[in-house]
Amino acid sequence: MGVAISARPKRYIAANRQACYDGAGLGLPLLPREADAVLAIMAGHTTAKDIGRHLCISPTTVNNYFYFIFRKTGAGNVADIVLMMTGVIPVAAALRPVQGRWRRAHYQVAPTPPAPQNPPFGGQGVD
Repeated sequence: MGVAISARPKRYIAANRQACYDGAGLGLPLLPREADAVLAIMAGHTTAKDIGRHLCISPTTVNNYFYFIFRKTGAGNVADIVLMMTGVIPVAAALRPVQGRWRRAHYQVAPTPPAPQNPPFGGQGVD
């Protein structure tokens, strides 16, 4: 027999979606393996079976991770997670550390070139 889950958190998240984006949500950060599941989605793994193979866990565990990810972030589906990670919609507080990790790995900032050296006054090139 399954465990009954209260609908109150779902109503809370639905009614206070903007508060979830601002960090109220359930007030819990993502666990490391939940973050790995989000990063697997961002790497192109699209199904629970595919993510499970990538993370060496069962698809049921992946579905459980996403259940808790949705509750913690206020997202309604995986598309919302992807939109939050890419910055199209406001990012939930629980996803901010994962988003930073993903952006650092995928968007390498090119180093700034050194400033050109000006020749000294009265030096070369001045007639």
